[in-house]
Amino acid sequence: MHQLLFHVPLPRLLPEHLRLSGHHAQHGCHLRGDLRADRADQGPGIEATRREQDTKALYELNAKLNEEKAAIQLQADRETIRGNILRAVSHDLRTPLTAISGAASVLLSSEEIASSERSASLVRDIKSDADALSAMVENLLSITKIRDGVMPLNKQEEMLEEVAGDALLTMRRRFPDCPIALELSDDILYLPMEPMLIKQVIVNLLENAIRHSGDREHIRLRLFRQEDWAVVEVRDRGRGISPEVSQAVQLGRPLEDNLSGDSSRGMGIGLSVCQSIIKAHDGFFAAGNDPEGGAVFRFGLPMEETKDE
Repeated sequence: MHQLLFHVPLPRLLPEHLRLSGHHAQHGCHLRGDLRADRADQGPGIEATRREQDTKALYELNAKLNEEKAAIQLQADRETIRGNILRAVSHDLRTPLTAISGAASVLLSSEEIASSERSASLVRDIKSDADALSAMVENLLSITKIRDGVMPLNKQEEMLEEVAGDALLTMRRRFPDCPIALELSDDILYLPMEPMLIKQVIVNLLENAIRHSGDREHIRLRLFRQEDWAVVEVRDRGRGISPEVSQAVQLGRPLEDNLSGDSSRGMGIGLSVCQSIIKAHDGFFAAGNDPEGGAVFRFGLPMEETKDE
């Protein structure tokens, strides 16, 4: 059986196709050359526009930074003026308040005042308000000194139980009719601190509980250790604190006047002092409400001295 072989001639259009392809290639080269030329022509214009935009952005950023710098400087100047005024007023108030409190104590010891319950009650109120104002003045002086950095911390190893006991004795002298329960830690809390300042924090928290909680019968001072922290807790069963006060404490800012009200006179100043002192000790400060009722204020101090690296 023979196989049939067919001869298929090549198409005559092949050279024409080749010539057409070459034409297209030549045309593509011309197009690429035109595009490069157009880009070369547009390059300086685009670059100039980009530089102009960058310059404008830098100018706007510089103007914004200058505005922020001016605002920070203005705030710093205001704080300086405010601190100077507070110091001046506090120093001027300290002496007469001490004299009023002392005079009230003398009157309370006299037989003439003691024989009249109404007179004795009025004099006791005078002494109580004078002592409260004196404490507020001391708080104002402390907070301005700490914030200005002119009150260095002279830390020394102290037992927190002794500092808390000293604060408790102070409160019992000021408020003899207000029982305060003390719960000590199983561990000995021996740590570096400025004892007078920590005592002031404890006194402020106890005084806030007595004056502002509405509960004078169930105030408790508790000391305990939590990991590497010595913690002090003041708890009551009063009306609690508002969400605004709790948020202000969490954010570390002082209470505004419209948050405290008449029933919380001086509370914001006292808490601001507490926050500043504990912050200077590299500690933490917190406040909240107990689900069973009442407010809880708590601060912690490091058991060992923290060193900046």
